[in-house]
Amino acid sequence: MPWSLMRRDGDVLVVRDRDNKVVGRHKNRAKALRHLRALYSLEKASFGGDRSAAGRYAAEQRWKGHVKREGAGSPPSGGAGDFMRLVNGTPQTYTVKGVIQVHGFGIEGAGSYYDDLVKADPTEESNSSGVWQTTVGEFRRMATSGQLDLSPKWVDHVVRNLQDQPDDTRVAVEIGVGSVVFRKEPVTPVRPDEPHTPQDIRTLGVAWNSSAQLEEDSGLANDTEKKLTVNTSPRNRGPVKSGTLSRWEKGWETDYYNMPYCKEIASHAAYLMGQIDAPVERWGRRTGFRAPSDSMLAQDAKDLLAGVNQGVEGQPVLWRGLDTRQSAAKKAVADAKVGDTMTLGLASTSRDLLAAAKYTPSYSEGVPLVVMRIEEGSKGVSIGDRAVYRHDQEVITSGKFEVTEIQKVTVPKWRFPKASLGGGVETMEPSKKVALERDAAQRLKGLLTPKQYAPIERYLRGREKEAAKYEKETITVKVVSVRQTETFNPETEEFETNG
Repeated sequence: MPWSLMRRDGDVLVVRDRDNKVVGRHKNRAKALRHLRALYSLEKASFGGDRSAAGRYAAEQRWKGHVKREGAGSPPSGGAGDFMRLVNGTPQTYTVKGVIQVHGFGIEGAGSYYDDLVKADPTEESNSSGVWQTTVGEFRRMATSGQLDLSPKWVDHVVRNLQDQPDDTRVAVEIGVGSVVFRKEPVTPVRPDEPHTPQDIRTLGVAWNSSAQLEEDSGLANDTEKKLTVNTSPRNRGPVKSGTLSRWEKGWETDYYNMPYCKEIASHAAYLMGQIDAPVERWGRRTGFRAPSDSMLAQDAKDLLAGVNQGVEGQPVLWRGLDTRQSAAKKAVADAKVGDTMTLGLASTSRDLLAAAKYTPSYSEGVPLVVMRIEEGSKGVSIGDRAVYRHDQEVITSGKFEVTEIQKVTVPKWRFPKASLGGGVETMEPSKKVALERDAAQRLKGLLTPKQYAPIERYLRGREKEAAKYEKETITVKVVSVRQTETFNPETEEFETNG
């Protein structure tokens, strides 16, 4: 008589598969899982001589999976389903538009750049821009009217450099097309547990608006980012101080390098938990700059462990991207099997899958892509306002964990964000992005002669060919789901069972 879990109105329900009857309603997944385990335990305990070994084996396997079997072609469930739901997000805070882009211009008789542009051979493969030959008056008019899609800074640059030039002076403009991110107005906050895109969380704090192109990055850790990044973790408990979170996240105020001390604090925690024989040497001792003392870092570790232990079992699903080359512990997660247990020292996780994905290796490095998924209901300490980047949605957690599910999912490569792609990555089908650029090119085509337009057409055809090829490329990600079973009490130096 198998059961499964489903979510309804914010609660997690335990449902009997035979008749879809709700046999339990819980506030979080952790409590629902305990109920589910108890039901399967009762089923196994009820087996007598009239029950076959095959029946007992089937019940055991149902518990190990504890996910309702899907029919062929059904979407994945469990951790894989959660992964796919979040990866397949659509833009929430921005739109992408095809735009005309000016790369430079030269005034006739004012230097060699004008001559270089006019004499450029449009048949050269390296050329991706056309050369528009016009007058200063026409260029200035189109730049200030918005017909050339220029950002405010570019408009100001054109006006200032042409202010002393007569309208009939000849000018050669290096011009092309591209795609640019524009902020939606008004912008809605981004929830880490709802589908969105990497661009939503990576550039919440840049200076942009709905009528101009993306401007220079003004810093991600600003008031805009704070307003738009939703913290879905419960309030921290225990003795954790703001200074501890700052040292974990931001470093030491007088440290020239401003390096964070998360690695040193984690090593002190590992020492307290009996995982290592001695803490690692702190950063300041290696550089000669003033740094927190060993006793301060040890106290930070103790406070964070206590904060996790005393926390509410209410963290949302947490994600951790793993580079299995970095440590034996991370490789052990990748090699784990359902039912295995592991001890995790103080470690950073994220409420946002897309933020956690930045810490997996690049595609070209030939290393398996592994993401750890900590089931809803664990204990942890949220970084909150002390984060350098709020969009990282960071939560520190620790304790003993049991592997509940291992699944592999295959997704288009363009859907899965990588740190190596930088902050300006928009999750969009490559062919659609090129189509936006071609729309902009159609507006530009009327300004140029066929010969001048040829490099832009060649550029777009190359982009379309690359996009068609890229859209067929996929990646496979192993999703290792675990549940937190115990947390460490630094006062007693013992692990305590959750719940």
